[in-house]
Amino acid sequence: MKGKLKCVIALILCMSLMFGTSLSTLADTETTGQATTQTEETASVEGAKETKEADGQEESQEQQQTEQDETLPNKQKIQSKVKQYPEYINSQQVGQEYGHPHQSVIGTDFRIENGKYICIWTADHEPPAYGPRNQHYVKILDQTKDIYAISAIRCDLYGGETPGETYYPVYYMNAETDKSYLKDPMFESVKKNQKPTKVSDIEETNNLTNGYWTLGTYDGKIETESDLAKVTDTNRKVKPEEQKIVTQTIFIWHEEEQKISDFTFQKMDDKTKQPMQGVEFQLFASKEDGELGELIIEVKSDESGKVIFKNLKAGTYYIKETAPNGYMGSANLQWKLVIDETGTGKLYNVNGTEIKAFGDNEYPIIENYSVQQHLRTQKTASLVDWKKRIYKIDLYAWHDVQVDIPANIVLTVDISGSMPWMLETPSGGKVTIQDIRDGNDYNLQTGGNGWDDYKYYYFDSGEKEYKPIGFNSKDNNWHIIKSKSNGEKTWDTTAIKKGTEVYIRGKDDRTKLNAMLDSIDAFVNKLKASSPNSNIAIVPFAGEVYYADTSLQNISSYDLSDFKRKLVLHGDTNQGAGISAATKLLKNSNNTNPNYIVLFTDGAQTKGEAEDAAGAAKQAGISIFAAGLYNEKNAATQEEVLKKWASKDPEDGSSYAYTATTPEGLEAAFSEIFAEINLSIKNTVIKDIVDTNRFDIVTDSSGEILATNGAYGHNGKLNGSTITWDGVSIGYSDSEENAWHQTIYIKAKNSYIGGNGVTTNLQGSGVTASGVSVSFPQPKVNVLIRYTLQDAEDTVFAGEVLEKYFDSKKDQLITPKYDDKSFDMTSDVNITVSYYYDAECTQPVEANGKADGSEDALRAQYPAEDTTYYVEVQVTPTGTAVSGMESNPDDCLTAINTAKNGAVCTTAKYEIKVVTGSIQITKELEENAKKDATFTFEITKTDDNTKWYRAIYIRAGAKSGKAEILSGLPKGQYNIRELSTIRYKNTKVEQDQNTSCPIQIEGTNTNVYIGCESAKYPSMTDLSAKHVGLTFTNQYNENGKLVDSDAFLNRAVKDENGWHFEQVSISKEVLKDKNRA
Repeated sequence: MKGKLKCVIALILCMSLMFGTSLSTLADTETTGQATTQTEETASVEGAKETKEADGQEESQEQQQTEQDETLPNKQKIQSKVKQYPEYINSQQVGQEYGHPHQSVIGTDFRIENGKYICIWTADHEPPAYGPRNQHYVKILDQTKDIYAISAIRCDLYGGETPGETYYPVYYMNAETDKSYLKDPMFESVKKNQKPTKVSDIEETNNLTNGYWTLGTYDGKIETESDLAKVTDTNRKVKPEEQKIVTQTIFIWHEEEQKISDFTFQKMDDKTKQPMQGVEFQLFASKEDGELGELIIEVKSDESGKVIFKNLKAGTYYIKETAPNGYMGSANLQWKLVIDETGTGKLYNVNGTEIKAFGDNEYPIIENYSVQQHLRTQKTASLVDWKKRIYKIDLYAWHDVQVDIPANIVLTVDISGSMPWMLETPSGGKVTIQDIRDGNDYNLQTGGNGWDDYKYYYFDSGEKEYKPIGFNSKDNNWHIIKSKSNGEKTWDTTAIKKGTEVYIRGKDDRTKLNAMLDSIDAFVNKLKASSPNSNIAIVPFAGEVYYADTSLQNISSYDLSDFKRKLVLHGDTNQGAGISAATKLLKNSNNTNPNYIVLFTDGAQTKGEAEDAAGAAKQAGISIFAAGLYNEKNAATQEEVLKKWASKDPEDGSSYAYTATTPEGLEAAFSEIFAEINLSIKNTVIKDIVDTNRFDIVTDSSGEILATNGAYGHNGKLNGSTITWDGVSIGYSDSEENAWHQTIYIKAKNSYIGGNGVTTNLQGSGVTASGVSVSFPQPKVNVLIRYTLQDAEDTVFAGEVLEKYFDSKKDQLITPKYDDKSFDMTSDVNITVSYYYDAECTQPVEANGKADGSEDALRAQYPAEDTTYYVEVQVTPTGTAVSGMESNPDDCLTAINTAKNGAVCTTAKYEIKVVTGSIQITKELEENAKKDATFTFEITKTDDNTKWYRAIYIRAGAKSGKAEILSGLPKGQYNIRELSTIRYKNTKVEQDQNTSCPIQIEGTNTNVYIGCESAKYPSMTDLSAKHVGLTFTNQYNENGKLVDSDAFLNRAVKDENGWHFEQVSISKEVLKDKNRA
């Protein structure tokens, strides 16, 4: 019936049952009651008669029914298959032996006697001995009055399946098509005081039935379809559960035409305000409890960013989005769409605020937040140790979109006795147990605050953890401190042996308990900032649950101080008890927020069944995040346990289990959990590329252990110079304080000289998500400039320039070493080198008329004798010093433990040893000299024609003699020639065995090479080629003539007697002139 009111009449005939308020709204209630009583009595008599006559009339009845069926219009074929009750059947099927509404035990459920429907169904599935129980059956008819639209249901359904409970049958039928809107079963048993919850199974309706109940009246007993058609409608809306039902009360269900409407909203980028095409949205039906129902349809935004859901009936829907690539999303981010009876729709965000159109936009706007616009990164570098040149690098990532996605969260935290243990080596140093002298004896506490900070820790090599110790005055020994199940402290039975080294806790060292408290503090603060409508509670557990919150509290006013004040550590670890208590608390929440358990533990389960408890929580729709803080020995094993308890990401199936081995790692885990609960940038890849030309990556602040490829920090992986974190979820923060955070430690390489304003990481460091990359800043540090100079020494031949020698020694002077590592002389410093003749560095080396002490001046030196040059090195950082950090001065810098007259420059010595050549000439005569004779030799340096003369005197009767050695000769080629001597002839020239230089003899003309090139190293001087020994042999000739070597000079000389002439032999005197020797 298009355009007409559809109604379904439900007659529930009950036996004097009382429901809620009196049926005072019915007209003439008392009369109706009396009429009903009379009808019952009449029905009882008539029923008895009919029953007694039934057997005899059976054949007649069947014949009568057959005739009736043939006369009815639109006769339907009787289904031959018997279905399990209930089944919708029309009047033709009622009473047929093979068309029963359910599997009968005896006979049929309904029979027709004289055109009347009689129910014979009883509680014990047997027909009654006397009369029908027709007062117990219900008929439903729609307004078409079509006899084929009659449906029969079980007679005793009004009483429900459990005695004392009252149900109403509610049908969802289409009067025009004679079909139910529901799949089998076609009705819903609605308990008193509750509302129908069925959702239509027919695709084109996609909503709950829509309508209302009114009271129907009929003056008499309804036994036939014609009686049913005579029921009149009061048109007065009522709630059946609030009415008084007496004998025969009629309710009429009005099925209204629902207004069909479309709803449109628009999708755009929040920054550019441009429409976004192709974003996928899902429309879900709403369950009564506010949870998402079945998926109705998926729609994508068009080129104008519009999303249109068509043919919506009145009701509540939920919308979810698949975040497009490059944009943020959340599994918990959804919108509520409410369509009212007029077809008007309103869109609300997850915290209940209506989303409206703004500006010139016609439709409500849902904005998307791009990763590029909202992802924030920060990287800082701080000094750990100036002298050791160690630095701490902190990486941060967050987004700045604050979206309030309300959630219910229970922090389920471990307070077992192992929480005061430490995973990292205490930084305060070590002391042997018997040398503790500070009077800090730590006698046991019983009660009060159970997590006092202890000072001394013993390393348990088996469990790989540092455990607090105390002094037991009863046995005068130190013991490990433990916790009993009741929270009292006790001693470990075994005393720590004398001579054992124990560790002293540093002021910044954190126990596992400190790490947990810091992590949940940060978690709560983030939640307060981003989702002020969320609710939270805390459930501490050890062997059992202790002082847990009894209800959820709004996060904005939540204070952890009460939990910290009550905190006492207990023995055992029973994660199951904590999960169960958290589950109970969340199930009692009176809102539709998503429910979460955030579990923290530090050890293996020692009590309870955590896996069963976790399964029950998940079954209740609660998501579990599990974070564990373990030592490296058992972290991998315990991670597998956590995965059994934790839920999985609904989008990618990854586990919500997180393990950490450091306090910083635990904070990072909680940061990721927060991101998963709130709006997040998921599956990000974070990497930092360290400048390994200047720095080594080390494992911690001690700087002692270089990191190797593999695991680094919390879930990081090191490969060469790059540390990578994969699959990170980045959440909201208003600054880096509560952001995703990781720490790297670096140490300047021994081969790096240092500088000011040095960059620590390289290009390519940053965060990548959804194809978008955002770089980390490049923080700078000041690195102590540290070097030592070494004196250098060289040996050269006289007459050689220093240039080719200096190049081989420059690295020793200017590229200093530290720990046998050559420094990389980078552009981070300017190095000025000056050379001086004196140790005070006041007389710079001079060359070519310029005394500038430059390297070129030194290279141009031709030392003729052993010489020491002094080298002054000044190192000046090129970068600008980072403020707030120790830095190198901007003037010249000193090497380690050196200084010159209070200055800050470094000096070293460059010592030059000079090698000179020598020539030794010997004269041999074939026979003894008959009289005194002088033999003269000319030595010429061929490259500059410098000449020297040497004479040998042989007295009469002698046969040989030696000339004065010619020494101090520079490197070069020399020609040696004997001048003619009267009556003597040179017959041969020979070199002696001490000659180390090459010699070329051509008659009496001889060439020698002092400081020749090395045969092994052609470009280098052979420093051993420095001596020449020659023997000239002469033969006496009686007839020889005078020669110039026998000539005499008349030299004018002046003495105390005045001027006079003196005869001087050339061979004896001239050759001794100092300018020629």
